[in-house]
Amino acid sequence: MDVVFADPAIEPKPETINQALGSASEAWHLLGGMLAEAGVIVEQRYYRDGGWLFKATKGSKTMTWMRVDRGFGRATFYFPERHRSTLEDAANLPTEVRQQIKERQPMGKTLGVTLEVRTPEDVTTAKALLAYKLSLK
Repeated sequence: MDVVFADPAIEPKPETINQALGSASEAWHLLGGMLAEAGVIVEQRYYRDGGWLFKATKGSKTMTWMRVDRGFGRATFYFPERHRSTLEDAANLPTEVRQQIKERQPMGKTLGVTLEVRTPEDVTTAKALLAYKLSLK
C-alpha cells in the first residue's frame, strides 16, 4: 500500500491533496461538501499506522475514515457486523459494493465497507452509506 501522505512533518494542504488526487479531486470535494451538509465534521491527523487520515465525526460518533491515495480518495465506513444482511440487500448500493459487503471478513464484530472515491457516483454511494450509518442507534 502506497501511502501518499506518510511524512508526519508535512501536513497535506489543499493544493497537494488536489495534485495527488488528480481527476478524482472533484469527487473528493463533493464528498467533503456532502459530509458538511450532513453536519459531519472532518479533521485530518497523522497516525503512525496509516499516515495522514481524515476522521469524519458527528457528535461523538465516527462516520467514516478517509485517506488520499494516488489518483483517488478512499472512504471506509464501519458498521456492526449484525447489519451485514441489511447492507447486502440495500437496493441503493451498487452491486460491487453489496458484493464487497457479502465477501468481507469482519474485524471482530465490525464490518468495514471501503469505497474508492473517483467520481460523483462514488459520492452518491458514500451518501447512501452515511445515511444508513446515521440511522443506527
